[in-house]
Amino acid sequence: MLTVLALSTLTHARVGETVAECNARYGGTDDIGRKVYYKKSGYLLAVEFDTKGRCGEIVYSKPGADLSNSEIRAFIRANGSGWVEKEGTAKLDKWKSADKMAYFYGGILVVRSLAYEAVKDAEAEREKQEKLNAF
Repeated sequence: MLTVLALSTLTHARVGETVAECNARYGGTDDIGRKVYYKKSGYLLAVEFDTKGRCGEIVYSKPGADLSNSEIRAFIRANGSGWVEKEGTAKLDKWKSADKMAYFYGGILVVRSLAYEAVKDAEAEREKQEKLNAF
């Protein structure tokens, strides 16, 4: 239980935070690209920002080990309330809230805003069309 409490207070960014808020939590500079990596308390976070400078996605991992169930739940709770577990597969666990989605696979947890998911889907579709237009 102490581990979960420590995780919920020390080691999480939140989807929707600005670059400045993430940097204040972990240290960093404003001179960043779209994705920033933070390392804290033995965890690695890959934080991806949208074009408005808000965190759209966080990938949580623990180098050398899979995240535990208590770590996964702490990180999900840190990103808001109202999470519902969705049907996944043997290798993929899924959760969804009113404005976010999360999934766990291969030892890592991804938390993404639904708005950012729509942006990522549109980008992927655009890239697919550009590749096809090359023919």
